[in-house]
Amino acid sequence: MPFKAVRLKLTKKQRSQLAAITRKRTAPAAEVTRAKIILGLEEMKPYRTLSDDLGISSATIALWRNRFEEYGVTGLVSIHPGKAPTKLTAATRAKVLAKTQQSPPLTDLAGVRFKATSAGSIHGQQ
Repeated sequence: MPFKAVRLKLTKKQRSQLAAITRKRTAPAAEVTRAKIILGLEEMKPYRTLSDDLGISSATIALWRNRFEEYGVTGLVSIHPGKAPTKLTAATRAKVLAKTQQSPPLTDLAGVRFKATSAGSIHGQQ
């Protein structure tokens, strides 16, 4: 079911905030896309055009339109910004340090090629 283009009314302040997001080089790509969605809706671009231009679905456009209508520009920020980086446990740290202090095996290494993935086998990863 196609969505109709309905003009989204923005204040001058909202328009300038959204335009600033699209120009900001350090803004997360998702926030730039959301700002472009809202600016496109203000220009009455059809959902299909926005969908094709931005590589997103019509449902995504509707989601961010509703979020913007409810919360304004602040509603375009991710509610779940991502997972915190995992910490290196003491056990893993000790295992890595122990491996770095071992001597390499005494074999003839002439002509042997190493793969970058072989370092992962130290940590039990394949």
